[in-house]
Amino acid sequence: MLFKNEYNPQKNEQIMRKMILFLAAVFVIGTAGAQQINDPNVEVRKVSGYNAIRVSNAIDLYLTQSDEEVVAVSADRTQYRDHIKTVVEDGVLKISYSNTGDGFKMGNRKLKAYVSVKDIIKLQASGASDVVIAGSLKGERLSIELNGASDLKGDLEFEVLDVKLNGASDATVTGRVVNFKIDANGASDLKGYELETDNCIAEASGASDIKITVNKELSAKASGASGVHYKGSGVIIDVKTSGASSISKRGN
Repeated sequence: MLFKNEYNPQKNEQIMRKMILFLAAVFVIGTAGAQQINDPNVEVRKVSGYNAIRVSNAIDLYLTQSDEEVVAVSADRTQYRDHIKTVVEDGVLKISYSNTGDGFKMGNRKLKAYVSVKDIIKLQASGASDVVIAGSLKGERLSIELNGASDLKGDLEFEVLDVKLNGASDATVTGRVVNFKIDANGASDLKGYELETDNCIAEASGASDIKITVNKELSAKASGASGVHYKGSGVIIDVKTSGASSISKRGN
């Protein structure tokens, strides 16, 4: 359900000021950033109480972490924006597009969601949705799942990180993780040389590639013309390869 504010000039001004600051943090300052910040199609949604996010239907998610929860959406036209659904169920913020038979095509509507989280434990993207993290996401434990040609880029700092990449999905990550589990399949790739982890369990299958930096222990499995490539001082404690796959150490 769309958020309809009662007319309150002071309150509306405060909300828009917060959103402008948020968008400025998300985008690189410059011409492109200015266009987004001044986008007349941005609409703030009144939703809260979430620590997990599920985005789908080719909606691009711009995500940041702060002490406030903020959700806003935008599209090429307001009629498209108004079909973006933002609901919270059992602590999960679900962002999707409600197709009402208006000839929806994924690539031509510039569907966007801008979200600020206090804490996050799970992030899911599907249906060619992209996730861009502004700044860094931090916490104790995070689970990420990308499906159907969805991509993620960002900096992560967690004690435990579990990432699953499926169906030609890619992730480019930086930061620091103590225990990292990564599963990539179906022509999916992880670019993670800039993400340092102490302990890692990595599995690549179906023409997928994993690139990581490990400082202590690595368990790796590769099959179906896939590769696991690692840097760092870590040692392999378990290795399995099959079907023209490889596990290799690269320069530090």
